[in-house]
Amino acid sequence: MQRGRSNLLQRLRRPVSLLVMMALMAASLVIAETAYNALSDSKVPSAAAAHIPLTSLLDDGGIDNVDGGGGATSQSDLTAALVGHDEFGWAWDETALSGANSHDVCTYFDASGDPTTGDVTAVCYKVEYEGDGSVSPGFPQIAVYDCGTTYDPAQGKCTGNNPLITDGSVTATCTDPGIVPAYFGADDDADNQVTCVLAGSAVGDLTLLNICSKSGESPSSASKDCIFGEPPAFLQLVKALDPAAPGPVPVEGFQLTAIGPETITGAGGTLVLPVPAGSYTLSEAAAPGADISDYTLTSLDCGAGDISADPTITVAASTITVCTFTNSFTPEREVTVTKLVTGTDIPTPWSFDVTVDCGDGANPYELTNTEPTATVATFPVGTECSIDEPDVPDDWNLVDDYPQEFVVGLGGLALEISNNYNP
Repeated sequence: MQRGRSNLLQRLRRPVSLLVMMALMAASLVIAETAYNALSDSKVPSAAAAHIPLTSLLDDGGIDNVDGGGGATSQSDLTAALVGHDEFGWAWDETALSGANSHDVCTYFDASGDPTTGDVTAVCYKVEYEGDGSVSPGFPQIAVYDCGTTYDPAQGKCTGNNPLITDGSVTATCTDPGIVPAYFGADDDADNQVTCVLAGSAVGDLTLLNICSKSGESPSSASKDCIFGEPPAFLQLVKALDPAAPGPVPVEGFQLTAIGPETITGAGGTLVLPVPAGSYTLSEAAAPGADISDYTLTSLDCGAGDISADPTITVAASTITVCTFTNSFTPEREVTVTKLVTGTDIPTPWSFDVTVDCGDGANPYELTNTEPTATVATFPVGTECSIDEPDVPDDWNLVDDYPQEFVVGLGGLALEISNNYNP
């Protein structure tokens, strides 16, 4: 088996790397659940706060339910999987173990894009306790295994004899279990939590598959409770503004939505979220209180080029799809031209021919005493326009020198050209 970091620019249609996923989630943390921030001294953990998980994926089989198998007990009940910018973890519902009791958990990662035929790595964790409930000496024990193609997603386990990875391509360091508050108000009691940090040359290729409590510390031991019954797909919506034309509205002014087997939405984007595999239609709208009418969606990229003309994607299980909406500030405003006349005993009717050129040629407009104003057109803000009156009628003088040039602003452009009657 060859291990190494792939060029992500060549792997856009494959799972986004774990570390890239984590970094993206850190950038989106402002929309994370505030209850989880109680684990940190800071309301918004920075990238340096590696011990702070960024999001929690609750056990889809139930937070107070053990899937079964392998002599399942309450100490096998997993509450949530934890995914951070450079770490992963989990939480057990049981917090008070003592005497010869143990916690055994394996976390499975895919490096191939297809966990049923690909390259699966397992990080297995074992901790034992003394009679007084303290962690036994020499624990926790962490081992990293190469499951190759033996992973069975239906059982949440590998099969056969899986060798240890000892070349340093993937390593893991994990904390002792620690009691933390209930998750997001979904659980009514405290939990016992562990976080782990991956390192090594192959880490950039790994994508989370599942986290399962075990009947032993081997990746091929029977799974008791797995976070995911079926491996989900992962989807993130990201808002970006063209740096050359960002405009006044922040990214939080854009409500991004994906509608499919499940709907996810967020102002300014979302975290990396587990969703059922399938087809999703993407859209954006103004977030409450925002006006994005002056913005144009210039690109919608989910890893395979711009799909803004047909914003539908298909996400597959065990893959991470990141969709980036990029907008440019492209306001357009109306240009009008008005004839003003001064003098005494002005004869009526009167009529003047003027021209307006906003980069599209000198277009003529007839301005009269009954219709002294004409609408030219709508042009992008910043467009230069010139106005002229090449043929001035007898007995009339232009008040100023023409042609004159003006620029379309955010308030539009109201051109005026004045004549004085002087027979």
